[in-house]
Amino acid sequence: MKVMTYDGHVHLVNSIWPPSLPLIFALPPISTGENVLDLVVIGCGPAGLALAAESAKLGLNVGLIGPDLPFTNNYGVWEDEFKDLGLERCIEHVWRDTIVYLDDDKPIMIGRAYGRVSRYLLHEELLRRCIESGVMYLNSKVETIVEATDGRNLVVCEHNRVVPCWLATVASGAASGKLLQYEVGGPRVSVQTAYGFEVEVENNPYDPSLMVFMDYRDYAKQEVQSLEAQYPTFLYAMPMSSTRVFFEETCLASKDAMPFDLLKKKLMSRLETMGIRILKVYEEEWSYIPVGGSLPNTEQKNLAFGAAASMVHPATGYSVVRSLSEAPNYASVIANILKKDNSNGLLTSERNNWNISMQGCGKDFLVLLFPLPISFCLPFICLS
Repeated sequence: MKVMTYDGHVHLVNSIWPPSLPLIFALPPISTGENVLDLVVIGCGPAGLALAAESAKLGLNVGLIGPDLPFTNNYGVWEDEFKDLGLERCIEHVWRDTIVYLDDDKPIMIGRAYGRVSRYLLHEELLRRCIESGVMYLNSKVETIVEATDGRNLVVCEHNRVVPCWLATVASGAASGKLLQYEVGGPRVSVQTAYGFEVEVENNPYDPSLMVFMDYRDYAKQEVQSLEAQYPTFLYAMPMSSTRVFFEETCLASKDAMPFDLLKKKLMSRLETMGIRILKVYEEEWSYIPVGGSLPNTEQKNLAFGAAASMVHPATGYSVVRSLSEAPNYASVIANILKKDNSNGLLTSERNNWNISMQGCGKDFLVLLFPLPISFCLPFICLS
């Protein structure tokens, strides 16, 4: 049994997937001395690996810095989107359709296939791309980024190791505040919290061919004066078979994070009321995802990417597909600027364009997903 943390997710798991090849053995080390890298990408999650690989593929001298941690998130994706990225082989399970339950037993059929990503295969594929493009690696935390007088960035790591580069991009997740400046006066950050587990069960009521995107039905069937009842939540369920299911109780967005113990209590109560008996727990997941909030300050020289750049969808908490799909375009702009040795004005302009494209309240997702007015989701978001 292992405890693993990564980018807002904490997992208590049995070792049920193969270990990934350590980055330190797969990638050449970042050389010491006066060599200046074109780009340093900070963070070894999907966003960081994808950006490093795409940038190096364009001829940049790229270093990747960060702790070598396994991917632990249970990523759910629309199958067609992952196919468009050429990552269909990384999907380990596909449901032919996706359903939503609101306040009755009649499901809303989304009409779109949904997949669960293999954490091992995704890491393996992104690492393969880094190897092929020549990305270098340093297994270290980054303490700070210092701008030198000659225009270089000095990435200061543990044990006073300094890596010089012309541009640093932070892709180390939502908790990147010490390395980046964010706009002042932006929207307040809300938090999506969830507790889930993959279990062997008896009496699973869900069709194994359908993924349950949101089940908002109230199984209590009565007014219950309890602390957990004050938070609106839904059940997210991935039936891997008729007896093995990943269940997750989720508070979509709240100004004050719903505590994990209340989420677990609500999930257990829900399953008990549904008559679902748990026989074995394979893994547990605690998820904490900041949603909304300010964008990175475009006046700073360092860039941000992925969740560090607020590329988390504010209505769902999704980010992995957005990060992977944006990586080639992002890398192309960086490469053009560095190769032309252009002014910071162009870089600032491009960053502003990216930020504009990332803004929005998330209604686009909900309008496209459901044939319902956007107001339907408001009762499920905790605003108090």
